[in-house]
Amino acid sequence: MNPGAALYDTQGRAVCQTCFDKLDLVATDHRAAANIRRAGYVSLAGGVASLFAPIAMGFSIVCAILTLTSGVYAIQSLARGNERFTALLTPLQRQLVWACTIGGIALMTLSFMGVNALLFLRR
Repeated sequence: MNPGAALYDTQGRAVCQTCFDKLDLVATDHRAAANIRRAGYVSLAGGVASLFAPIAMGFSIVCAILTLTSGVYAIQSLARGNERFTALLTPLQRQLVWACTIGGIALMTLSFMGVNALLFLRR
């Protein structure tokens, strides 16, 4: 192996180009699986933040967009056909992503229903 063209794995061992490409593909798949988990958590965080967002109406819209985009991404990622990435999640992690996503969207919806009810009652 040419020392000038040496590639290294995460443990610092020299590997060939083919092995490096395989390891990089696995690492990329793990990052994609982690992004699915994070999207579920962000959806829940956006839903919780939207409960306090009616104080500032502009922030409420930002929370709704954040909650829905993250939630839709997580749901689509867990759908059939994406087993390449979801196979790297444990069953508990998959259930947690579902629960966080649905919970975040539900909290955001309840928050908007409450804001609309307050606006309706003021009329």
